[in-house]
Amino acid sequence: MPDSHPPSSSGIALSAPVALKTVAYMFMIIGTGCIAQIIWSLLDGKIIPNVGIIGIWIGLGLLRFSRGWRTCAFVFLSTVAVATFLLLLLGLKHARLDQLLLVSLIITYALWMLYILLRPDVCDFYKANIPSDVSQPRTTPLPLTVKVVASVFLVIGVCCAAEIVVAILQKRLSFNIGILGIWIGIGLFQQKQGWWICALASLGIALCGTLAAITTSLQFVTIKHFAIIALIVSFIIWQIHILLLPQNKVLFDKQPRPPEA
Repeated sequence: MPDSHPPSSSGIALSAPVALKTVAYMFMIIGTGCIAQIIWSLLDGKIIPNVGIIGIWIGLGLLRFSRGWRTCAFVFLSTVAVATFLLLLLGLKHARLDQLLLVSLIITYALWMLYILLRPDVCDFYKANIPSDVSQPRTTPLPLTVKVVASVFLVIGVCCAAEIVVAILQKRLSFNIGILGIWIGIGLFQQKQGWWICALASLGIALCGTLAAITTSLQFVTIKHFAIIALIVSFIIWQIHILLLPQNKVLFDKQPRPPEA
């Protein structure tokens, strides 16, 4: 019977620590709950996308010691912790004691999960399967289309960062997850597999959210609005297509490449 644990670079099978398994299972529970919420809303005649569904794949990826899904988990938990903290500050005056305790528990648990993923012994599990030559700088230049996708992420991230700065200057607390586009764009330029997965996840979420928004408000959409939304959807699909092209996908592949003849 084959071993279910991935081998390390020395051929020794690895077994995830209990704390890491707990984090992975929690992600899968959250993802399953989000699927149930989506199904319930569909039965109620509503279309409500829920980004938490990605927790299923994050959990499975953590158990397979995937560096890409570990990066996604880190981004997801950081976003939850920061967003929850900002909501706590915004509603501090009107929050009840039980609400404060619940929010504090969520923040504490998110920080604990981050701590587990950043523990040195846990980080070693995500380095064990990487051949020594993978850490060397890549020499394959990025195609122009991939550079365009990365540049778009950078522009979106900078715009979101500027929006946050303007809000702070106006003494408002504003959090825009689009600021992650800066790191995603840089990660794509550096051919990082983790940020490539994050790019695909964010584009998929943007696509589903846009389609859900136009579906729920179809009766109020004018031809002009429909044309703009169609352009946005087409551009998102084009970016996903570019990142998934075999000749581009291999640029972010962490597996050892065969030697050239």
